[in-house]
Amino acid sequence: MRPPTDTWLTGPRVERLSLALLTIGANSPGIARQGAVKALWRKCGGSHEEARQVLEMLAWLNLVRVDNDSIRRVNVGNPIARSLRSGDYRPLGLTIIRAGLFSEQARSLLESGSLDGDGNLVCLPRVAASVAPQLVGLLSRWPKFQSRPKVVGPSSVVNELTAVWALRGPEEGESSWLSHRRRVGNRAELYSFQRERSEAQDPSAIAWVSKDSDRLGWDIEDRTKTPYRRIEVKGSGGESPVFFLSENEWRQASIHGANYEVQFWGNIDLHREEPSEYASLRAVGFPIVVSNICDKIASGEWVATPVQWRIAPTP
Repeated sequence: MRPPTDTWLTGPRVERLSLALLTIGANSPGIARQGAVKALWRKCGGSHEEARQVLEMLAWLNLVRVDNDSIRRVNVGNPIARSLRSGDYRPLGLTIIRAGLFSEQARSLLESGSLDGDGNLVCLPRVAASVAPQLVGLLSRWPKFQSRPKVVGPSSVVNELTAVWALRGPEEGESSWLSHRRRVGNRAELYSFQRERSEAQDPSAIAWVSKDSDRLGWDIEDRTKTPYRRIEVKGSGGESPVFFLSENEWRQASIHGANYEVQFWGNIDLHREEPSEYASLRAVGFPIVVSNICDKIASGEWVATPVQWRIAPTP
């Protein structure tokens, strides 16, 4: 399913998303798949086409599950539904923001405003309405979010908007085993990028270079150091720090020595939400950081095992 656009998420449509999530039951059978669009249209208003889009959006956000016969709310959607019943739209809004749907508007809003001494974002209303109209509409439901005479977003909102998962943009799902492995690796890189940015005095000096080229032999550069720190990131669904280095990665690790490190993230589960998983993995000690890995292998602290042979005819 292709991700929806940020401009689609107007205030009335966010309201329809919330009504639809409340309408769809948490337990089997939920609501019957046949006639679901009509049922949501009656409850939420708008057009039949918009009711279908609302359902697709909830499925894309992984808040509902569409089976052969029924549609039901999944576990992660239940606390969001409880908050909506009490008039609290923050959990739904956070889910949308963390999915990257407002990445461009978030960038524009952050660039157009400024931070005060408490870390709150301050921006002129006409500027905010011009560069991020749907995002500002969503944030206006936040407690302590101010729209007049200036737009003032609390520091907690700023932290969400500056997180890498909010800024990277939405991604389409993949299903093959190879894609699963690639997605685990991408998530690990995302976590290392977030970690480095959150700890750097100048987050703009942290570059996710593998997004532009996978030929360097490392994924992230810390340009606050001279020479640069070069960070190769590995991810796994398992806990043990076992990983593979390509021939180029091994060569670069040998060349750059103490300026080259490997960050390993284990226990990655693609069914978990990235912000909560990131916090959980950090709490238990990930990433495991191995700097100057060639020296550590030479000293016996780590071990490298050849896993394949290259076979070719004699020249």
